[in-house]
Amino acid sequence: MSSWNNPVQDTVLPSTNPYGNYTVVDTVPQSMLHMVHSHWYQFPPMNPLWYGLLGFWMTIMGTLSVAGNFVVIWVFMNTKSLRTPANLLVVNLAISDFFMMLTMTPPLLVNAYWGTWILGAFFCEVYAFLGSFFGCVSIWSMSSSLPTDTTSSSRECLLNLSHLVVL
Repeated sequence: MSSWNNPVQDTVLPSTNPYGNYTVVDTVPQSMLHMVHSHWYQFPPMNPLWYGLLGFWMTIMGTLSVAGNFVVIWVFMNTKSLRTPANLLVVNLAISDFFMMLTMTPPLLVNAYWGTWILGAFFCEVYAFLGSFFGCVSIWSMSSSLPTDTTSSSRECLLNLSHLVVL
């Protein structure tokens, strides 16, 4: 038990925390510490089991998402009767989600394997930009489909009311 109380210096991570206790930030490469907000210094390091569970879960979900969105895109593009303006927003959402998972899942799996971000500061910013961009496109696609559905529903409601008034 003496090794438990006195760990070998090679197995101890050097603390990057100015306050001295080990945090989740201790696994961040020295070259990227300027990108980490001080808020993250308050959290303890994660159990390594979580990285494996996250990698397993995202492998399954990323594969299902990429395959499912590809099928949606393929069906909508190869079926002429489905090429309506409202369905183009559905296809746009599927394309956005397809590229979101295609660009977000592989780096996440690499990070889950290594337990930290190893792809560098520049790719960290590219990763953040792509996630933000595809997320905004998805939100735009969903929010712009609401007025078309609302308009068609309101139009049908008004037509039904006009028939009632005429009768």
